Amino acid sequence: MNALDPWKLELGGTTLIEASAGTGKTHTLTTLYVRMLVERDLLPREILVVTYTEAAMAELRERVRQRIQEVIAAGEEGAKEGKEGSEVDPRLRALALEARRSAERRGGTDPLRRALREFDEAAIFTIHGFCQRTLKEHAFESGTAFDAELVPSSESLDRTLAHDLWARILEGEALPFLEWLRSGAGRRWQFEPEPLRRTLLSILGADEEMPVLPGSPPETDVPELDRRTKAVEASWERWVRSWHARGEIVKGKLLGKNDLNKSKYKNPSVWLSWIERWAEAISTAESLATVHALALPKWWEKLTPEGLESGTRKKGVVLEDEFFERCGEVLETIAALEEMRGRRALALRRRFVDEARKEARKRREERHLLYFDDLLCELRGALRPPEGDRLAEVLRGRYRFALIDEFQDTDPVQYEIFRRVWHEPDETAAGHGGLILIGDPKQAIYSFRGADVFTYLSARRDAGGRVHGLKTNWRSDAGLVRAVNALFGRVRQPFGLEGIGFDPVEARAGAEVGWSVPGRSGAGLRVLMAEREVVGAHLGQTVGKSCPLRFGRTDLMDAFARDVADLLDSGAEIDGRPIVPSDIAVLGRRNSELQRARRALEDMGIPCVDRGDADVFESREAWELASLLRAFLRPGDPALLRSALATAAHGVDASGFAEWTDASPALLALSERFAEYARIWSESGFGRAFEAWRRAEGVTERLLRFEDGERRLTNWLHLAELLRQIESER
Repeated sequence: MNALDPWKLELGGTTLIEASAGTGKTHTLTTLYVRMLVERDLLPREILVVTYTEAAMAELRERVRQRIQEVIAAGEEGAKEGKEGSEVDPRLRALALEARRSAERRGGTDPLRRALREFDEAAIFTIHGFCQRTLKEHAFESGTAFDAELVPSSESLDRTLAHDLWARILEGEALPFLEWLRSGAGRRWQFEPEPLRRTLLSILGADEEMPVLPGSPPETDVPELDRRTKAVEASWERWVRSWHARGEIVKGKLLGKNDLNKSKYKNPSVWLSWIERWAEAISTAESLATVHALALPKWWEKLTPEGLESGTRKKGVVLEDEFFERCGEVLETIAALEEMRGRRALALRRRFVDEARKEARKRREERHLLYFDDLLCELRGALRPPEGDRLAEVLRGRYRFALIDEFQDTDPVQYEIFRRVWHEPDETAAGHGGLILIGDPKQAIYSFRGADVFTYLSARRDAGGRVHGLKTNWRSDAGLVRAVNALFGRVRQPFGLEGIGFDPVEARAGAEVGWSVPGRSGAGLRVLMAEREVVGAHLGQTVGKSCPLRFGRTDLMDAFARDVADLLDSGAEIDGRPIVPSDIAVLGRRNSELQRARRALEDMGIPCVDRGDADVFESREAWELASLLRAFLRPGDPALLRSALATAAHGVDASGFAEWTDASPALLALSERFAEYARIWSESGFGRAFEAWRRAEGVTERLLRFEDGERRLTNWLHLAELLRQIESER
């Protein structure tokens, strides 16, 4: 891979730029943009820039505008007398000079100033925005309805569709199969409307060409399925008769003295109680079809002749009885039936996919609806040859270059659109427009974001020798850069996929460690190791391949908090000033981990603010607010009033409750105040009542006395605002 200098990159053809975090991806993109304005004499509306979120689009638009202004300013600085030795980037100055010369040759406007004047027309879009505009402006070429309504989410249509198809597909299926599918072992196939929508429709989206396995529904031998179904019912009948005849004998054998391995047969009395209930239910059922709703538990096999033999101690006597043979017969006939039922369930799911694709398109067209995913697929279809040749030519003429930001998040549908219009082989690239893809290949492995790593690899093949990389990290300290290089450079495939490797980067010049910790190494990465032997000794048990969860949730979190406390107390400095808690960020994979980390830090007296995406309704303040609301609604109930007093907002601890007896003047006064808050709530809304309570009871001042007082107060205010919004919507 070639190291990239954005000032020297040849503009044309398909180019892939691989940019790790902090290596100046946006700076590179804006540099290429201003070069295109000047060197190719293009207008902002002739350069397509695509990114993937509204926020990223807004930021990118502003960064491009600032870059144009920066080049213009560099030219003006360079033109001033005595400024030749200034710190203005000479490359910016040279580009500004070239822009002025271009304007003089043409007798027109400087392309940079012209671009700034016409920047409102800049073609900077999200991928969906680009597709929507193209389909709307080229309705004839794309075949899109002129009055199609764009709807952000297809969830409501998908729910209705899933329910309708579920009922239609199951119509005519045999009752025993339906019992098995809905209540028995067939539940694992999740053939219910909502799971079908969630696990199939939401994943497939509008892409009707996404491959689905199996390629066609597996065939089902219906007569054989019926025969095996009857065999299962017959085996259950014999099993019930055997239990009624020999149940007491079986109990004696299992519960009495025997040679069974007690570690495998710890509590057979529980099994026997289940058997009693099943035998009673089957014998009194109106139809044997109910047996298909039974899912055999794991312990069932231990009651078969084979299971009893393997569960008997060496040289022991194996228990034998007709009932155990009937258990084995039930297991055997069900196993034979399960295989066929599985094929049938798979066939139904495959049929669901086929019919859902046809029916979804039909319903969208009837209602003239377009969803975001439809935009992509509709444009892809409109661009395919031979009918799409004209539209591809029009787009290629309108947008000479396409710059795709965050390309690692691209899926096959999106890349097919870009490739169809702007990809050109190297031998024809000179003098033409082109396609520039910028992204981080390491992030292409995150499929939950919609990324497709194989799409990225396909684009790399298309780029051929025009794959470049940004080699300088402008964001991180040198120590951290070296540590990350050492960590990921140890193995050949650190990301588990051929073609996605790790290319080390260098820290920017002068990016030395800006912090120091007395008595600690200056390494950029510090790892807390939990040795298995030490953990075992600490817990008083043998530790296997992984530590127990409770150790990670408690002891490791405590160790982490102590390490942070030691750092804060060590005299460590950042750029000459002491390290404070706000300099430290804690990242976790789950909200539950962040909550435990926060508790561990608070126990050490370290203030912290939770910036995760945990639901505020799961917070401590939500429970306290519920107590407060109950007291508002029933201000005459002393118990509810004391519950409200126990919240941090009122701050009465256990020792203080002695003063708040049912007849105490203080509690009676509080009851009157809460009755007034309830009246305000009833007449003026919850928001006014909450504010009246907060001011009158001194809640803000009381909460801010806690070390995490800002977070507590924020949660209270957030919850109150949410309740106020809900109230206003009703």
